Amino acid sequence: MSKRLVLVTGATGKQGGSLVKALLEHGGFEIRALSRNVDSESAQALDAKGVSVVPGDLSDKNSLLNACKNAYAVFGVSIPELFCGVDEELQGRNLVDACKENKVPLLIWSSLPSCKDTSDGRFIVTGFDAKAEVEKYIKAVEQPAIIFRTGGFASNLLLFGQLKRDEQDASKYHIFYQFVEGTSPQPWTYVEKDVGPVVLAAIEKWEDPAWRAELTKEPIPLVSYQITGDEMASIVSKVSGKEVDHVTIFPEDMHPGLKTMNLWCKERLWGYGNNIPVDIIVKLGVKMHTFDDYVRDAVIPWMNSQN
Repeated sequence: MSKRLVLVTGATGKQGGSLVKALLEHGGFEIRALSRNVDSESAQALDAKGVSVVPGDLSDKNSLLNACKNAYAVFGVSIPELFCGVDEELQGRNLVDACKENKVPLLIWSSLPSCKDTSDGRFIVTGFDAKAEVEKYIKAVEQPAIIFRTGGFASNLLLFGQLKRDEQDASKYHIFYQFVEGTSPQPWTYVEKDVGPVVLAAIEKWEDPAWRAELTKEPIPLVSYQITGDEMASIVSKVSGKEVDHVTIFPEDMHPGLKTMNLWCKERLWGYGNNIPVDIIVKLGVKMHTFDDYVRDAVIPWMNSQN
């Protein structure tokens, strides 16, 4: 029996890369990765692992029509508009159209809640709202799909320099967060470790009618843990043995989109309830990682490199 084909967009990024890793470890699927540059080092690295890399761009519907051919499942994640100036809603619609035309049995869409809808129009963040609009389009055209909504990426703590060593005392560290108080719980996803296993588990359940009904009932929070800034500081301190605190800052020269997003977070509107991980992910049998895990995996090695 031939292996079912899964097309992964963003395969060289964090989310798509996590799914590719999970699929490779599983071994039961044929993997096709979409790449804007099939000759890039990252694309060639995928090819060396046995992943079929095909040319394509989410902004180019024709390339997606070809990439989606014969796919059993497609994992879709758009490029953040905030940093690249692309039209994320168009990207998502293009992928949905390509799935629909190719009669793809399952689209998995990586999404986010709408800042506009959750705030009655007070906050508009294109990178969030565009993904949410794609959800509506998926429903309108009746493309079979599972929608996952992530939290903030755990890796942002280091990627965006939120954790910094004290300039005067090398034994102390600070977690800086724009506008959001240290007592405010926020959702986070350990993308590299959790996205792939969850998406893979959902793909494997798709043929079961009862599971399909449950997986498509509503968007599923793909969130590893919910935690406050003060709790993060306490855990980093406990694991590292260093003094760590959380500091709320109010920068004036911040990117307008990022500022709006953080003000939205400040009002605790990015919430998926207190039951994290959600029941359906627990039922899928995926053991989600904790902030403690991320600290041991990434934060401690980074702190050691500062010595």
